Amino acid sequence: MTPQTQVSYPKTGSVGDGQKFAGELGHSLEPYRAGLVGFEVDQRVIAGRIGKEWSDVRVSVLGGGRKIAETRGVYEVLKWGIGGTAITDASRIVGRLNLNNYSLRIEFPDGRVEEVKPLCPCSLKEAMVTIGGVSLKDVNSRTMESLKCPGLYFAGEVLDIDGPTGGYNLHAAFATARLAVSDIARKLKG
Repeated sequence: MTPQTQVSYPKTGSVGDGQKFAGELGHSLEPYRAGLVGFEVDQRVIAGRIGKEWSDVRVSVLGGGRKIAETRGVYEVLKWGIGGTAITDASRIVGRLNLNNYSLRIEFPDGRVEEVKPLCPCSLKEAMVTIGGVSLKDVNSRTMESLKCPGLYFAGEVLDIDGPTGGYNLHAAFATARLAVSDIARKLKG
């Protein structure tokens, strides 16, 4: 698979080079998708509510006539669409499952319910995380060492790992880096 050139937050220098190098060395790459983003919606959904925010809403991701997953948190109506932690966590589920035909059921704290069919998630360059990257099948999960290129290690978002909002993605980056560094140190001592 030819690696894509764009990943989340490119203005930080994250341009997908790690995934590109891994692909050139024969590693499988899972396609990139936006995770932890808002959704663009029909303007009728946000009309008269731009700037409104509700905490402790429940958002159900619906697909194929059934509930696929549920998130909780903040719901915000923005000038371009909807966001907030409950919505961004829902976008991660939509991206991870690669859903195309879905809707979001938003349950407000006062008991009101509305169903929204997003036009699309915001772009990958606006995403807080990139879903996709180096396949975990190509990596030793105990050491983060490549199974294809001994001595090469992967950590963080170069891997196809992601989690909900709330520090889980940072934790995954630090934890995978620690596994890699520990294994390198062990080999250097040996």
